[in-house]
Amino acid sequence: MKNRIIIILIFLVSVTLDQISKYIVQTKMTLYQSITISDNFFHITYILNKGAAFGLFSNSSESFRTPFFIAVSIIAISGLLYFFIAFAKHAQSNSPYSYFKRCSGKPYR
Repeated sequence: MKNRIIIILIFLVSVTLDQISKYIVQTKMTLYQSITISDNFFHITYILNKGAAFGLFSNSSESFRTPFFIAVSIIAISGLLYFFIAFAKHAQSNSPYSYFKRCSGKPYR
């Protein structure tokens, strides 16, 4: 049970930080504005992407895009939660990293 709580907390913190960062960018930056975090390495640039990764489906109608992305998101999140909970039941270690060891094929020690 403890492992499930850790996984759910990691998931919730990740989603929350993602949404907070998006909110800050949308409210504090103007479109196409770029902020240099590290020269020649990391910049935050405010752009809009109506599609998925690399603009996939950006030319599709919004009546198709929105339900499609909602469905894909729900399926992906459900799959990840199922995966982590299923592995939590069979983990031989109390460490959250044991799930990743199991996936990579490394033996438990």
